[in-house]
Amino acid sequence: MAAKPRALPDWPGRLVDAAREQIGVTTLYDPTYTRIPYPGGDVAKDRGVCTDVVIRAYRHAFKLDLQRLVHEDMAANFAAYPKAWGMKSTDTNI
Repeated sequence: MAAKPRALPDWPGRLVDAAREQIGVTTLYDPTYTRIPYPGGDVAKDRGVCTDVVIRAYRHAFKLDLQRLVHEDMAANFAAYPKAWGMKSTDTNI
């Protein structure tokens, strides 16, 4: 008897659906450095860069705050991050 095929994980579809929900909402590419609240901060929904769309999709699909998670990881492991940006410490706005 053949093995029953395993179900594919649902998370990729959930992430794609959450990103697609931003089509027509996030319409302005705006790379301006902006101070945002921490945690859970965001720029205006009609603007941002590609990472803003990804962050919003993760927040919507999984209730994950990548702003908080990345900041906490950078605070704990700052030396492991690239020095290309000349940062001396973490920045909750990134």
